[in-house]
Amino acid sequence: MHARNALFLAPLVALALTGCAGDPRPAPPQAAAAATSTARYACDDGGFLSIRFLPDAAAVTMVDGSTATLARRAAASGLWYASGDFELRGSGDVAVWTARGSRPTSCLAT
Repeated sequence: MHARNALFLAPLVALALTGCAGDPRPAPPQAAAAATSTARYACDDGGFLSIRFLPDAAAVTMVDGSTATLARRAAASGLWYASGDFELRGSGDVAVWTARGSRPTSCLAT
């Protein structure tokens, strides 16, 4: 390739790559946690969780109607919310719910 052509093509390639930066796919649930959204999970122990994701917390309603607000924690990947009595960790459609004094239970988004 001639140097003149390379100088002409370089800005076009940079412009084309910049246009690819916007990803049209929807954000996964853990990334969508920055906006308010709601998800429902069915758990292996027979319970259900309804979770409203807020910018810095998750408001969880459990099968018995009780509620808890869990603070958002820094996770290496996926999501992590915790309070003194509860913890929610997950990635994609799968989460693990732990209540103080109980064994962790796997949950699947419905």
